[in-house]
Amino acid sequence: MKILVVDDSRTIRAGMANLIGRMGHTVIEAENGEEALRLFAEEQPELVLIDVMMPVMDGYEAAKRMRQSQGDDWVPIIFLSSMEADQDLDRAIDAGGDDYLVKPVSFVVLNAKIRALHRTESVRRKLVEASGTLVTLNKELENLSRHDGLTELANRRYLDESLLTEVRRAARARATVFHSLRCRPFQGLQRPLRAPGGGHLPQAGCDGLAVGSAASRRSRGALWRRGICHGPAGDPA
Repeated sequence: MKILVVDDSRTIRAGMANLIGRMGHTVIEAENGEEALRLFAEEQPELVLIDVMMPVMDGYEAAKRMRQSQGDDWVPIIFLSSMEADQDLDRAIDAGGDDYLVKPVSFVVLNAKIRALHRTESVRRKLVEASGTLVTLNKELENLSRHDGLTELANRRYLDESLLTEVRRAARARATVFHSLRCRPFQGLQRPLRAPGGGHLPQAGCDGLAVGSAASRRSRGALWRRGICHGPAGDPA
């Protein structure tokens, strides 16, 4: 892992770097919160160990800004401090910290914390990847439910949904709409559709929609542009 160590004491940074190096990780050092923010953006560490009290910018403020800059990503932050009061731990968690260790930190405790957070991060990344895969598969399934997998032409479900959408739009504009299902490529699959208020829409032997208002002409034009019905679109104005 690449670990960012933030402390205003050079001695403490050197000690932490020695401990972390023995664990087989790479160390990046910063002496205050402002420098830590710059390195956090440039180096993109996988873990941050940060002191609470520092000049220029303290650990609380630096952690808050790190969290704000991450978006949907997550990098574990462990606060290091010589203060042991409960309110110090509470403030660290509110600032965006994931854990709080009291200095001086032992090798065993630090190693255990790093391993635990690394395991948590690995699980989180796998879940994010799985979630992205599911989103992609759901989009593909949604497309297959509306289009033929071989020809990629719109199927009956797409036709029904599109026609009902246009019929309802015309109905809201108080238009008179007559419908024919002699539409490409659904000849032979005709069945009456229900109108929004109940009953069935009449089937008139035309090649699209016969319309009696400007709103209806727009509905017919929309279906023609989607490639559902053949024949002239009419005046979509």
